[in-house]
Amino acid sequence: MKKHIKRINIVLLILYIAFLLYLTLFKNFLGREEGIYAMNLVPFRNIYGITLGWIKGSLTFRFFIRNIFGNILAFAPFAYFFITIFNLKDIKKFIFLTSGIIVIIESSQYLMQIGVYDIDDIILNLNGSIIAFLIISKSKLIRKLINIGNYSDL
Repeated sequence: MKKHIKRINIVLLILYIAFLLYLTLFKNFLGREEGIYAMNLVPFRNIYGITLGWIKGSLTFRFFIRNIFGNILAFAPFAYFFITIFNLKDIKKFIFLTSGIIVIIESSQYLMQIGVYDIDDIILNLNGSIIAFLIISKSKLIRKLINIGNYSDL
């Protein structure tokens, strides 16, 4: 039964990665325009600007939620997949792997001129995935539901 669940999780991981790549690299429905070739290397610049824009009313609440919380949630599923498929328990390894994936996607957006390489996206993506990793690895109920065992070494 466990192998069957692992196979299902592998298929779900592949579908999730395909969907994530579609949203970040191949889909223009999020207001993404081709030919954008920009970079933000100043931490919290866009987070601050979007938050301030929403507070002042120049940006919609929907835009604020989609940008900030969308970036937080976008990479959270990696926590589940890395824990259940690869039995990854070490948060340092998780941060290293997830950071690499996020940077590759952000760099691809920049190189393909379909988005902005944004340090704020990296910060939000990584924090969301770390929060998910900690919730999954520390919650006895969640560990029991997904049958991943004891995480006392975290």
